[in-house]
Amino acid sequence: MNNFNLTVFDVEHGNSIVLKLPNANDDRFLFDIGNRADFSPALHLARNYGSNIRWLVITHPDTDHISDVEYVSKYLSVNTLSSHDEITTEFLYEYHVDGIPEIVQKYIEYKKRFNLPAPPIEDPSYDWGGVQFAQFWNTTKDFSDINNLSICTFAMFQGWCVLLPGDLEEAGWKKHLESEAFREMLKRTDIYVASHHGRENGYCADVFNYCTPHLVIISDKGVSETSCTDKYAAHTYGLKVSNLGTMRKVLTTRYDGAINLNIDAEGKYVLKTFSTS
Repeated sequence: MNNFNLTVFDVEHGNSIVLKLPNANDDRFLFDIGNRADFSPALHLARNYGSNIRWLVITHPDTDHISDVEYVSKYLSVNTLSSHDEITTEFLYEYHVDGIPEIVQKYIEYKKRFNLPAPPIEDPSYDWGGVQFAQFWNTTKDFSDINNLSICTFAMFQGWCVLLPGDLEEAGWKKHLESEAFREMLKRTDIYVASHHGRENGYCADVFNYCTPHLVIISDKGVSETSCTDKYAAHTYGLKVSNLGTMRKVLTTRYDGAINLNIDAEGKYVLKTFSTS
């Protein structure tokens, strides 16, 4: 069995996360495809690890979560793309009442490549090397804004559980909390990637009635006036960051750079930060 390896790239006010699975193929998953002006995660992956991406999850097609779509299209070979079924092309044109952004239009065109149905990511027929997934999403019956329609993914391996919630806001969290299955997954969560870049409107105090993670990770740019880092820190135990030699309750891309978590077959972890260029 190989290692579970998760990297949260520094893409400022955006989101781009790669997960290398511990299966025989060393499959890689991407969760969102944000970038920054001087760094493309897609190009970085292609140059260092090859072009193959087994699965791409778009939590929701806000511009900062799909800004690297041109480089993804050019440099990566994605096998499967999954996104919210109800966020259709028609939905996006209606949502962007002042005109659809160019990057969203490019995403719409890119998504047309993926027209064959596939079993959901958590289907037991897949060999993910011992990693299990659970996904949840709200529906357009309850929400019309794409943040609260974000796909929320739990990834589990060797007793660890990582939560990747996109840009859920408080109302979206509270709707999910009506689900017993969702609440049970929160109880298992060890690594909590803060929704909506750690901002106040992505924080929901009720979530932490069920969830006491070891670490919160925030993906955000250098200047943030609305981050609630201290609130998240109050709910966490902390983990040792190997290259820093300290215990941390919250890591942020704006101060710490890219963040990498490696978990081996025995459940032992190494957590580190590094710069990308």
